[in-house]
Amino acid sequence: MEDFCQLVLAYVMRAPSTVRATPQLPNIFELALASTLLPAGQTVMTALELIEDLLRSVLATNGPTDQPVLQAVVQQYGQKILVTVLQGIAQEYPEDSQDPVTGIVKALCGLAPPETVRQWISVALEGLPGHVIPASSKQETLQMFDRYVQFLGI
Repeated sequence: MEDFCQLVLAYVMRAPSTVRATPQLPNIFELALASTLLPAGQTVMTALELIEDLLRSVLATNGPTDQPVLQAVVQQYGQKILVTVLQGIAQEYPEDSQDPVTGIVKALCGLAPPETVRQWISVALEGLPGHVIPASSKQETLQMFDRYVQFLGI
């Protein structure tokens, strides 16, 4: 799985339009998300970097032919991505995974309406047991997101 993520990551870096145009983009997201659930820390990190770079590639898209396909992928996988990475960072991801997870959240904020992203965050937080994140901290996290959106003026 790590080799696959590394290969796609290289394509995203060198030929992003090719990756954005492939009909296999949903499968790439599925495999990258599945890779974030593996017990191998380096594989998780590579998969998180791939997801972050794919989402940033979507943000950088100006071509009208790519945009509808990419937006459909984000709509289809946005919640799943956010739930997976937020629950992963709270429970099992390596310590140094904070940067790519933050990048993923920021990219999703640029690709979906703030109220949609807030709902996704809420779903992710509700899925975490109280001993991992207490209810008060869950509410604080949502309030921090609201302040972040307000600060950005989205």
